[in-house]
Amino acid sequence: MDNESIDLICIDPPFAKNQTFTGSLKPPLSDAERQREADTLAGWGIHSRYDAGRAGIEWPDADNTGRFSDIWRWEEDVHEDWITRIDDDYPALAKVIETSRTAYDEGTAAYLAYMAIRIIEMQRVLKETGGIYLHCDTTASHYLKTERPLLNPEANIITRGPGELPIRTDEDPVERQDIKELPERKFKVSASRIPERDMMEFLLDLSGYTAWCCGFANRRSSGEVVRTTNNFHLDHIDPKSKQGSNQVHNRAPLCPTHNIRKNNRRIHLEEYRAEIADAGEMLVDTMAELVDLAWAQQQAIDFYAWRTGPSFHQAQLGRV
Repeated sequence: MDNESIDLICIDPPFAKNQTFTGSLKPPLSDAERQREADTLAGWGIHSRYDAGRAGIEWPDADNTGRFSDIWRWEEDVHEDWITRIDDDYPALAKVIETSRTAYDEGTAAYLAYMAIRIIEMQRVLKETGGIYLHCDTTASHYLKTERPLLNPEANIITRGPGELPIRTDEDPVERQDIKELPERKFKVSASRIPERDMMEFLLDLSGYTAWCCGFANRRSSGEVVRTTNNFHLDHIDPKSKQGSNQVHNRAPLCPTHNIRKNNRRIHLEEYRAEIADAGEMLVDTMAELVDLAWAQQQAIDFYAWRTGPSFHQAQLGRV
């Protein structure tokens, strides 16, 4: 979404209740709908409830039961990219989150990181005159109020408990605002001069659209690899916590399961591959079938030089 393009955001996020909630789907899935979901998951290499659980995806149960987990775990739920962005752009908030890991518990810290990265993105798309209504209860409201001023002291974010959301009336119209040119989005690291989607597509193309960690791929029922960026996470080869850069030659597309499990551990991708192989979780017959990291990094360096050099910009001008 464009910067500063939204007038009002209302969100009803998890409350950090430390519970798993279950309920019946209404209306229930028909047999045909359930089969379509199973076929779609099979195309992604997910063939059982166990596979779905490892990938963080709900399996289409016959009992039409939906489940929602409001239990937070640092090692499983926090992505390294979240912490990298918070560290770079909001160091005071990063200290609060890190302190909460010891002052409270890692579940609280994981929830704060989950909420912070979403509030950051909401603030990016919110107009200067816009506002955010955040629905929560006393379980986490005081934690969220510590995040708010560290993200943006002037942000118009209102936290409300159950039954406290305002009611729109005809006397409270939303005035139409003039459309203005959006400012260029700025990044603190040079690698972000290349959009992450372009990075992901380029890096996946190097490996034939397979994950660099284990060989995972989105596949059709025939086994054909689907060239899509869905179900991949963009991670680091040398971790950010070891001074690894955000530049494209240090980025790697991983499968969701192994990226979430890796989290922000200080481990190089080559070492992590060995761990995955030792656990019997490789989806290729031999490690040699995975993309060669040294070769891929050199290709990425060349790609970065081209994308940030004058020849690329001249080509873009020629397309206008």
